[in-house]
Amino acid sequence: MRNGLILFLLTLAAAAMPIAADDGAWFGTPVPPGASDPRKPVMKYDDVFAPVPVDFAHRPGRGDELLDGAALKKDHRRIVGFSLESLDAGDKVWGRRAATPAFMHVIEWTVNEFKAAGLRDAKVERYAVPTTMWVPRSWQLQVVGDPAFGSGTQTVTLQSAFPQPGGATIPGGSLTAPVVFAGRGTDADLAGRDVKGKIAVVHIRPEPSLFGSAEQGVAGRMVDRGAVGVINAVEGPGNALYFDTRFACGKAPCFMVGGQDGWFLEQVIGKAAGAGVLDRLKINVGLSSDEKSGLTSANGVAIIPGQSGKRIILNAHADGYFQGGDDNASGLAVLVGLARYLARQPQPRHTLMFVASGGHHGPGNGPASLVAAHPELKDDTLLVLNLEHVAYLDVVRGKTRAVNNTGMVWETSVTESAKAVGVTNESPFLIDLWSRAPRCYGVATYQSAGAGVPGDLGGYRTLGVPMTQMIQSGTFYHSSGDVYEAVPAEGLERAARFHAFLIEQVDRAADALVTAGKGTPYKSTLLDCGSLATGTRSSQQP
Repeated sequence: MRNGLILFLLTLAAAAMPIAADDGAWFGTPVPPGASDPRKPVMKYDDVFAPVPVDFAHRPGRGDELLDGAALKKDHRRIVGFSLESLDAGDKVWGRRAATPAFMHVIEWTVNEFKAAGLRDAKVERYAVPTTMWVPRSWQLQVVGDPAFGSGTQTVTLQSAFPQPGGATIPGGSLTAPVVFAGRGTDADLAGRDVKGKIAVVHIRPEPSLFGSAEQGVAGRMVDRGAVGVINAVEGPGNALYFDTRFACGKAPCFMVGGQDGWFLEQVIGKAAGAGVLDRLKINVGLSSDEKSGLTSANGVAIIPGQSGKRIILNAHADGYFQGGDDNASGLAVLVGLARYLARQPQPRHTLMFVASGGHHGPGNGPASLVAAHPELKDDTLLVLNLEHVAYLDVVRGKTRAVNNTGMVWETSVTESAKAVGVTNESPFLIDLWSRAPRCYGVATYQSAGAGVPGDLGGYRTLGVPMTQMIQSGTFYHSSGDVYEAVPAEGLERAARFHAFLIEQVDRAADALVTAGKGTPYKSTLLDCGSLATGTRSSQQP
């Protein structure tokens, strides 16, 4: 009788215990693939549906062929090539990161191109970096296997995991902690959730990029609430690598993972909670890092002398994470193309100053260092024009549900992403010029302009002069998905020809039109687009 009672109680206890999923390892969730190959595009770029073509007439003897898409694309390939040299060299945060050998190589190449084009005073201007540069030595991010998650469950390493800046070396090399899903990190998401002593998983939704993501800063807040680490799971195509300071969390270990790794992690968290075994789900993180000091970075500068010393500065930052195809190999390729083209034109009224700047992706601030080294710019600058993210093919949500990722699949558009136009003083003349970008050159922009100029122009603000640009950050902003193939030759040509037009018009106009503020009475005298309108010729990529 007594033995029967014991057997009955044991049977009840066994029935109350969580039972491993019948679907197999990880509750039947497919294990994610490795990280997307950083040498290849995540998206499909298909010539069957090629980018919207261009057709610009070449004027005899004016050097218009220097702005052809094929010519610009050759420079674009060379610039991306410096990033791939960094990858081959084994750099952990690879690309054209400021103050690194690959970055210095691209600056030296740019200056040599300026010299070959006949520009004056072309040189590399080095400057000391006052801060340190964080460099990871090694890392790992694993979801620890447990039989409670299904038969055959083994520990899974998330291959797209990339540590974010500032994370210190973990004592003992690694730590293991339970996981908590923090949603998007809003107060509603965190209501009733305890993150203390746990690794928080935050869902990151690019809008349309990390630059616009509402989850910026959430990782830091998780650590402030007691989390021992954070995983930023990016809702994005493939399984790309991401690197962005806005998703770091101080000295604590903080990672970003690509779309497929993030989907797997969130699926497993949900299924473990449903099976009553979430308390057994653990994450193991390892991180070793350094802070490098005593660094030197640089700007590449050159001029086309004008009839006066008053300057128009053309800037493009030369550094970039990973391949940095759009950010900012596109802007730098257009800068070099414009230098060649404008050097072939009649002498301008204003001196044109070309700047390939550093410190946007990495330590230091190239534009601020340039301004400090050239005090004459304070009184001798009319306008600063920035070339940044100028020709990225748009990536949008499709109509088919993704199999092993969040939401719908992503598709590549045949047009570049629409850019935000910024004119700091909201000069009616400059805004009128910008209105010709879509109308005459087929450049995709928003239907309005504003005073905001995010990006590389911050270091020029102390000059107190008008600044202008068009800029957009796309789905693969600050990721290994920002590749050479994502920037079409047609887009580079559209951007280059419009900016050549803008520079020539500014140079010819009265300075008062450029410096005029918002609301100043203005009557347009610009000609219609005429023969500048886009047509059907395709600019084939080499």
